[in-house]
Formats: sequence, structure tokens, C-alpha cells
Amino acid sequence: MSYPSLKIPEKCQEFREWCTNHPLDSIKAWYKNKLGLLWYLPSINMHESPMDRVLWATTPRTSNSSKISHVQSNMRTDIHLPLLTALSSTKKYDQQVAERIQSATQTCILSYCHNSLQDRLSCQLGRAKSKSLKAKDALKGIQEIPNDETVLEKVPEQEEEAEATSSNVGTQVIKIKLGTFITYKRI
Repeated sequence: MSYPSLKIPEKCQEFREWCTNHPLDSIKAWYKNKLGLLWYLPSINMHESPMDRVLWATTPRTSNSSKISHVQSNMRTDIHLPLLTALSSTKKYDQQVAERIQSATQTCILSYCHNSLQDRLSCQLGRAKSKSLKAKDALKGIQEIPNDETVLEKVPEQEEEAEATSSNVGTQVIKIKLGTFITYKRI
């Protein structure tokens, strides 16, 4: 039973009763804790939430993207600064972000964040490595090709084999209506 996927109020009630009457104390304690957080259960089940359905559907299921943004801003600015220093040091970064958002809104084209010198050099190195491996495989294939003299030595043998098989091609099998087979040789 997955609470976020429950759609019928009766099933949600069954879930609540199941948690309340469960023999494991840990499940009872978990449910009791969630009852104290009035926002929690409605935040994970669309049918329990008073939120507009369109907003619910367009909201991400996790907050991982916003957690990542904290790491990114901390990398570009600094941490453990006094408030005034932190605000002034992030002003330039905030302006860059605002310009990217405004540009994306006007052109309907998102900016590509992996366009630094390091990213471009890394991609170029990957292409060079791939090209090198393909050239190595091609060279290995060239080395495996036999030289012309050995190929020419085998030509008379192959002609004899071809003549022998072509004389056998004339033999055919015909099926008669009675179900027996007759073999004859084409002249």
C-alpha cells in the first residue's frame, strides 16, 4: 500500500487505520509523528491536498534541484560571511543568473551550462580518444588482410572447387503427385 498513489478517500482511511493498528511500534510512532505535522500527509498525496491540481502536476516530486542550487551558489560565492559582505559578493552572480533567465525567457532557448573551457576541452579530449581508438581498430583490420601473393596462390584451387560444385548444381529433385521423389540430371 503506497500512500502517495491512493486516490480514493476510503483507501486513505484504510491506510490510516492500518498505521494506527499495526503491530510494529515503529510504524505507529511514524504515523503519530506525521499526524503532528499537519502538512506532511497532504503534501505527498494529491487527493488529500487542497492544492490546485494543475499546480500539483507541475510541481517537481523532489526538492533535489533546489538543494543542488545551494551547492552551486556556495561554490560561486562564499560561505560563513557577514550578511553585508555576503549580499555584496553575490550581487554579480545574481545579475548573471537574472540575465540568463531573461535571455531564456525572451528567446525560448535555455543556456547551456557545460560550456566552460574545461568542459569544451574535456569533450575535445573524448573525441580525440574515440578517433584514436577507431584508427587503431582500422590499422588492426589492415594488418589482418593477407598479402596478394597468398591470395593469388589460392585462386587455381578455388576455380577447381567452383567447377566441381557447378557440375553438381545440375542435379535436381522433382516431387510427383504420388509423393515419391525422382532424381534426374540436367543436361
